[in-house]
Amino acid sequence: MTSPRPVVLVAGDFQHDIYEPAFCRGLRASGAIVHELHARRWLGPTDLLFRAQSRLVAGPGVLALRAAFVARCASERPDVVLAWRAPWLSPRTLELARRAGARRIVLYNNDDPFGPDRDLRIWRRFRRSIPAADAVYVYRRVNLDEARDAGARRVGLLRSYFDPAVHRPLPSEDAALSSFASDVVFVGHYEPDGRAEAMEALARTTLRVRLFGTGWDAVADRPALAPLLPAPRVGGDDYVRAIQASRVALVFLSGRNRDEYTRRCFEIPAIGTAMLAPRNDEMRELFRDGEEVALYGTVDELVSRARALCEDDTLRERIALGGAARCRMDGHDVVSRAASWLRAELEEPVAG
Repeated sequence: MTSPRPVVLVAGDFQHDIYEPAFCRGLRASGAIVHELHARRWLGPTDLLFRAQSRLVAGPGVLALRAAFVARCASERPDVVLAWRAPWLSPRTLELARRAGARRIVLYNNDDPFGPDRDLRIWRRFRRSIPAADAVYVYRRVNLDEARDAGARRVGLLRSYFDPAVHRPLPSEDAALSSFASDVVFVGHYEPDGRAEAMEALARTTLRVRLFGTGWDAVADRPALAPLLPAPRVGGDDYVRAIQASRVALVFLSGRNRDEYTRRCFEIPAIGTAMLAPRNDEMRELFRDGEEVALYGTVDELVSRARALCEDDTLRERIALGGAARCRMDGHDVVSRAASWLRAELEEPVAG
């Protein structure tokens, strides 16, 4: 290590607690001195202005933000800079930041800048900075070679995580738990990737099915989904309650993001609920089917396994306990994830 307490500068939007804020808490718990650069301060202050400058990656706020980024590198002289989903950076900005005092600069993106949306301006701008960074971390394996092909000097996989301060079982006497009770629940957004058809199939059974999330108004005209709609958005402890109060919690994987897993794959077991998720190589590597997760390949199998889990208390409890133990043992919590990432970065020789 370069110092008893490494200094890390995290730059990003800081719009959602599970991303930059949670990771910063994990880094601090790992012993790092963490400084934060909130892009919203320069790209805002209004939502409209923030969205416009973020989407266009242009405007006075972007120029001011780049200058602020360099200035913070000069004042803090961080051992590592973690730029979290920061398309507003440019190769020139990274060069100046390194000259100003940043020992190494790492890019991370939890979205898919190489997938179906690759031609969006924000991802074109993001990819432009890849060769200028010391390392690029990606969320999914499919992006590893794509980042190398884009000119990355070094590439790593940084999976998502659960936050043990948030994703944990609430006390059984919590009065609000009963209002979220269900046999099968899905908490998440709508996407035209087959999840609506899966929820329709479940809704036709005798199982008590609940749906929470965003975007489901797009399929409100489907009669089979009518009993599940509207799907309210839940966050904080209500997100936990929606999962904890269900016998089985579902996972769907975003086709648009080419996901092979998702952060709910760690949050659901951490909350203590049996998880029913798509079968693929990534999920089989992360969890043992029938012991730590129940996997499905088709809608019919999803329905049959959901029924089996709801009818078999022993099986359901085994999977719930096994999944929670696997998440703890393999370090899928944010503190372990942040510590592992920081250790890898500090052990890597500084280029040049």
